[in-house]
Amino acid sequence: MGRYVSSKTQLRLDKSCDQRLHKPDGTRSIETQLTADYGVQARERVPTDVFFESLTQFFSVKGQFYQLSARAQTASRPPIYGFEFYRAEDASMQTALTRLELPLPAPKFADAESVRFVIEQILARYQAQGAMPGARLMQVRVIGADGEADQEIKFLNALPTQWAFGSGVCQLEQKQTSALCRCLADGVNQVIPNS
Repeated sequence: MGRYVSSKTQLRLDKSCDQRLHKPDGTRSIETQLTADYGVQARERVPTDVFFESLTQFFSVKGQFYQLSARAQTASRPPIYGFEFYRAEDASMQTALTRLELPLPAPKFADAESVRFVIEQILARYQAQGAMPGARLMQVRVIGADGEADQEIKFLNALPTQWAFGSGVCQLEQKQTSALCRCLADGVNQVIPNS
C-alpha cells in the first residue's frame, strides 16, 4: 500500500535541557533515536509493529473530503481500536461534516492488522472512484520501562511533529527540517493530549 519517505529531523536542544540527565541526543536525528531506542518508525501507512494511539487518514474524491480514523480504547494493551469515518465539503473538515458508516464490514473493535486491512480496503474502494490520498496523522505512545517516562510522538505522514519525552518536548520547527527541544522544571512531565 506504499510507504512514506523517512526524514532526518535534526534536534536543537534548548539550554533548559543542559542539566537534564534524560533528554534526546542532539547528535542523532529524531527518526534515528525513535527507531533505535524505542522501535518506532512511521513509514508504513498503518504500522502493525507499533502501538499507535490514533491514526487518521485523509483523502478526497469528487470535491468531497474524507477522514478515516482508528482510535485505541483507553489503556488497552495491545491496543483495541474503534473506527470513525467522516465526510465534509472542505479540507478542514468543518463544512457539512457528516459521520458515515464504514462502506464495508469491519469489526467493532480491531487490532492493528485489522485496522490496516480496513484502511487499505476503504482507500482502494475510493481510489477506484478517483480518490487522492491526503495526509496521515498518527500518535504513538511507548510505555516507559520501570522508572522511565512514557514517550509520546505525533507524526504527519512519517515526519515527527512532536515528541514528549517525559521531562520535555521537541516541537517541529517551521522549515520542517529540525525540531526544538525544551525541558521542563524538575518534577514536571509533559504529556501530549490525545487527538
